[in-house]
Amino acid sequence: MNAEAGALAWMNPVRWWQACREKGRRWDWNPVFVKEMRQALRSRSLTVILLLLWLGMVGFGGAALGMSSIGEEAHGGAVATSMFVWMACVTLSAVLMHLLTRTSQESDESGNELLFATRLTPGQIVRGKLYAVAYLAFLFVCAALPLLALTTLLGGVDLRTVLGMAGAAWWSATWFGCLALVVGCTPLPRFAKYTLFMAGMFLVQAGMGIATVASVLSGGGMAVIALAGSGTMPFTLEQVLGLAWSLTWCVLAYAASVALLSPTSANRALPLRLWTTGCWVVLGGLSVACAWTTGDVAQVLKWAFVSCGLMLPGSLILVAQRAPPSRRVCRAIPRRWPARALAFLLYNGRAGGLTWATLLLAVTLATTWWAVWKWEGPVSLGSDTAGDGATSALRLTVVALYLSAYTGTGLALRRRFAPLGSGRLNVLTVTLVAGLASAAPYIWLTLTGELKLERAMSFQAGSVFNALVVSKWQEVRAHLWVAGAWWAVSMLLNLGCWIRQIRSFRPDGPEESAHPEAVPPVLSPAT
Repeated sequence: MNAEAGALAWMNPVRWWQACREKGRRWDWNPVFVKEMRQALRSRSLTVILLLLWLGMVGFGGAALGMSSIGEEAHGGAVATSMFVWMACVTLSAVLMHLLTRTSQESDESGNELLFATRLTPGQIVRGKLYAVAYLAFLFVCAALPLLALTTLLGGVDLRTVLGMAGAAWWSATWFGCLALVVGCTPLPRFAKYTLFMAGMFLVQAGMGIATVASVLSGGGMAVIALAGSGTMPFTLEQVLGLAWSLTWCVLAYAASVALLSPTSANRALPLRLWTTGCWVVLGGLSVACAWTTGDVAQVLKWAFVSCGLMLPGSLILVAQRAPPSRRVCRAIPRRWPARALAFLLYNGRAGGLTWATLLLAVTLATTWWAVWKWEGPVSLGSDTAGDGATSALRLTVVALYLSAYTGTGLALRRRFAPLGSGRLNVLTVTLVAGLASAAPYIWLTLTGELKLERAMSFQAGSVFNALVVSKWQEVRAHLWVAGAWWAVSMLLNLGCWIRQIRSFRPDGPEESAHPEAVPPVLSPAT
């Protein structure tokens, strides 16, 4: 009876309504979002940029209308394309410049002033920044939407296409805003941040401008957006995979920003590696599902190449971490060995991070070879020829082995000649080893006077660049033997250090955890 009465009381709608009202009273806006929006709306630059947006849309739309041929029936596609590109460029520049300026002012090269001036968590700070980016982009798009909707009167463009263009501009600004936030949170000088931002924006806007001119001169419009807005494109698994790729970059940018804003003593690697592993699993599953429905391994190869491509900057970040974790992380290490083994892969630490990355790459390569074997037939390394999918999978394996061998060799050399070196010295050593190994064959050919195009495109052992440019199956297979042998030697050189790192990865003892952290003295009002 008591259980039944409790269940009926729990299902009472009045109880749920009261709980929702109480939660609504306690809910408040994100303070970072409120601050960013207040400062953005109070500045005069926002009004100037909005006027520039309207004038540019009118000017570019009129120029596109004049460039179009008079004999055509519809000019709306060309005019809408020109206005859309100007709207996207202005929105991207204004929103990203505001975000990068504000974040760079609140953080410097020596630390993060965001954490010193607020009690908010790094996640709340990053979410507030991203909310402000999304809302500012929405304001710009709403301001430009009436002018963009006037192109429907010219014909060739419907309202769904216009809304699709507006949504594309908003999503582009939000997507690039996530990447700009990562740049703003990095411990780089402000000049380097602005240089990266300007270089990226130049490439994006130059590409959009070239595509716009080509589209206007051909008398067309934004074909992809128009097709998506007209509703004629079926909702396929490939589109779901494309959306998943876009969302993945946003999620990874969010996790990276939170990790950069977290204190150095915090377990910054745990959420970043968890999010990365989750995104890797989702994208891999969708890629395999696409290959299963179409019988083509192109999506699986794309997923594998992107995973391997992220290994290069990821390896440099991992080798830069300090080997012994902080006391704060050591207190959180589980005592049971199964949970401790999982924590070794996901917590802060150079050895655990490199092991985690190696496992992900191993599973990626195994999945790629399985997909090639299933949909393109068996592959033999002893054969003289192979299909395109098998050649791509073998090339990917060679690149992964070379990068792992470079990393292991660099760490072994640093321990041998500079055992007390810092994380930056690890990055420098690994970079020098990779650069010298990749360029050494070509330097030798230059010194001996045998550097020719045919010779440079042939097999050159030890160079990952050469492994990417050779085209014959026998040459890629020869790289596999060299890279595999080098990788095995580098693993043997680092085996002892790896075992020591595993043994030292244990929680603090009771006598160490019993001592409280030192706190600064509190002065009395009399002093």
